[in-house]
Parts: sequence; C-alpha cells; structure tokens
Amino acid sequence: MFEIWYITISLSLFAVILSFLTLIEFSKLRNNFGGRLSLILVVLAILLTVQGVVYSLSFAMWSHDKSPVYVYPSLIMSIIDATLMSLLYYYLVRY
Repeated sequence: MFEIWYITISLSLFAVILSFLTLIEFSKLRNNFGGRLSLILVVLAILLTVQGVVYSLSFAMWSHDKSPVYVYPSLIMSIIDATLMSLLYYYLVRY
C-alpha cells in the first residue's frame, strides 16, 4: 500500500505543476485581452492550484494509513485530477 501513496502523491504534485502552468497561461491571456471572462479564468486557475495543493497535503497526511478505504479513493481522485489538468493544459497551449 505504501507504494500506492507514492504514486498518488506524485500524480497530485504533477497536477499542481500543471495547474500552476495553467495559471500562468491564463494570466498571460488576461494581460493580452483583459475583461471579466479572463478574470474568471484566472480565479478558476487559482482555485485549481489551491485544490491541488490541498490534495497533496491531505494525501501526505494519509500516507501512513494502509486502509483501502483511504488508499484507493485518493488514488482515483489523484488520477482524475492529473488527467483533467493534463487535458486542460494541453488544449490551452495547443490553441
């Protein structure tokens, strides 16, 4: 079970890095165009970054527990978070 926590925390940190890069891209967009929509996107990117940090900290606190009640749902949360942030950043940079 301990190795699964390494994977979970690593995916969560990867999602934090991608959300921070998304925040940088949205900030560039706001500087170029301005407006309320770009402000909303920047706030959304900030919230995604905070969510990733909270996930990472909570997974690190739970990492001593070997109960499947905590291990597998947090792994699923981490996979979903990393996948969605990867897709968001990919399409943001692509277009």
